[in-house]
Amino acid sequence: MKHTEALWSGIIAGAVTTLLMALARLAGIPVDVEMALGSLPFSRTGPVIWVFGVLLFLLGCGMVGQLYAAGFELVSRRSGWRVGALMSVAHMALSGVLLGALSAVHPLIPAKIAAPGAFMASLGVGGIAVFLVTHVVFGALMGSLYVPRAEELEEELDAWVGEP
Repeated sequence: MKHTEALWSGIIAGAVTTLLMALARLAGIPVDVEMALGSLPFSRTGPVIWVFGVLLFLLGCGMVGQLYAAGFELVSRRSGWRVGALMSVAHMALSGVLLGALSAVHPLIPAKIAAPGAFMASLGVGGIAVFLVTHVVFGALMGSLYVPRAEELEEELDAWVGEP
């Protein structure tokens, strides 16, 4: 597995996801995973805490990218946006359950930060839509950015043999 490529693919996909969540906030949907992550260890909010949360989110996305890469390498033996979007279903299931448990461990939920609930259901239909879209986009980007070693070897063999 190509760990560095998987890490950077996850970080890039996470950055796009962060942008989508920012657009959702501009549209009035109170999705703020970055603030929830950043404030968890410090029990306070603010711009610096939000930036810390973004960094934690991107690091986590890089680690999730490793899991997607393992799936591309070991399960599907190929990638692509469709394969990545399909793999996002497992990512959604785990993330949705973990978001549901966040309220039980986060000291600022619901006093200062909106409780997302499982699959962001507590944020209404918009929250669920953001949850689904961001995960599918993350998976599709991972599938587009990460190329499994098996695919590379196949392309090299085709080039060597002279097949189109």
